[in-house]
Amino acid sequence: MACEEPDLKSSNPSDSRMTDLRPGKSLSPRTIKLSAPSVPGDSCRAPGGAHSVKKIEAFIRHEAFEPIRSELLDRGFPSLSISEVKGSGRQKGLVEAYRGSSLTVSVRPKLKLEVVVADGDTGTVVETIIRHARSGEIGDGKIFVLPVEEAIRIRTGDQGEAVLQSHTEEEIAAGVERDE
Repeated sequence: MACEEPDLKSSNPSDSRMTDLRPGKSLSPRTIKLSAPSVPGDSCRAPGGAHSVKKIEAFIRHEAFEPIRSELLDRGFPSLSISEVKGSGRQKGLVEAYRGSSLTVSVRPKLKLEVVVADGDTGTVVETIIRHARSGEIGDGKIFVLPVEEAIRIRTGDQGEAVLQSHTEEEIAAGVERDE
């Protein structure tokens, strides 16, 4: 279910005229008013109060990234963000020799993978990450699934699930063009 669409109108407090802010329309230096949902932060909620858009954050080993990215692309999830991060957990630090002294490096390099998907696609993405990141050793990483209060495409003003870059079944079957 898509989130409520924003009311993309701008009004000048001294003027009752409204200006349409959709693409292709002229912009003026007026105050932008987005119509708020009935409950703050409720624009991306499905009936019953559950969020319909989720953000999946996974901290994984570097070598697990390429198989995960490839399978997510094949399954129709081309949009993701990665960051190189360092952190500590149960995995022990590395002891390294530096100029005749031994140093313990307690933070380990990982990749932070971020994917925003419709609630119904969460299981598919999480299973894909686990399948490729799990080695059974300490340090495989962690996955967090978070609710997304609101999602807005800056260029068009689209809101909710409409901003997600998932491919349709037809696009997947036709072989979505890949950047390889």
